[in-house]
Amino acid sequence: MVGANDTNVKAFHILEQASVLTIHHAHSDNIKRVRYAQKHIVMSASADKTMKLWDLRNSSEPLDSVRLPQPLEDFCQLQDLREYVVANGAMLNVIKLTEDLRFERLAEYKAF
Repeated sequence: MVGANDTNVKAFHILEQASVLTIHHAHSDNIKRVRYAQKHIVMSASADKTMKLWDLRNSSEPLDSVRLPQPLEDFCQLQDLREYVVANGAMLNVIKLTEDLRFERLAEYKAF
């Protein structure tokens, strides 16, 4: 899974050197980070201030999204496999992915 400095999320088959799936216009601004959350579930973060959750088996609409006050730069997974720290502007947000595949904002911290 990749997101480049465009608005699309793409999956590539490395051995075939080809894109096997594209979520066109997944975001309205550059995508900063994409990663698998589960087998068919992908999370994406963008400069459009949103983090979105996608089911690759039906990617016409996101399963959920969360809007933050600043453009998202990156996110990383905490030791609890369902919690993520999201860097956006001068803020850090802790986002939980719930059992029913929804985002829940747990905390917000000033980073600087």
